[in-house]
Amino acid sequence: MQAWPLFRKYLLTVIFMTVVIGGSWTVLRMKRQAETYKRHQLYHTLAARTLADHIAGCRTRAEAEERNARAIRAAKSVTPEEESQARDLLANAQWWRENAEATQKQLDYQMTLVQKYEQLAKAPWKPLTPDPPAPERWNGKVADPSDSLAFPADDLEDQEVESWRRMVLEHARAKAERENADARLNAAAAP
Repeated sequence: MQAWPLFRKYLLTVIFMTVVIGGSWTVLRMKRQAETYKRHQLYHTLAARTLADHIAGCRTRAEAEERNARAIRAAKSVTPEEESQARDLLANAQWWRENAEATQKQLDYQMTLVQKYEQLAKAPWKPLTPDPPAPERWNGKVADPSDSLAFPADDLEDQEVESWRRMVLEHARAKAERENADARLNAAAAP
């Protein structure tokens, strides 16, 4: 008769400790998950900031090209060569405007991801849904293929692609480091 109350006491102690340890482990896992979501949010925030700066630069450049074309055409006598130069400047301005519009789509996409990961960081227990599909990347060509460009668009596109490639590689490296750290934590926590 004495053994049953003692066994019940031990059993209740084991159950209590299981609940405490399991709850603590869940809380730690949720904190780690929230930190991961905060890192994703920061990554997309930085990408959005870079895109916003790029858009501002594109619009400034387009306005400057249009101003220069208007200045050429405002002269009392415009030679055919100057008129051709003004047309080229307007084509450049159009290219910069289309670049800004295409980049705006990328910015909207990044801001959607910022909001998504911000919400997940606040509530890491919510299920992670797949990211929406990214907008199609702009190919750098103007809408009218007969427009001539006075600068090498391919160089700008290559620089932009290289910038994105570096960002993706950095993101992949950081993800691999996080996974390695998680694996080490799991290995240390395993009995």
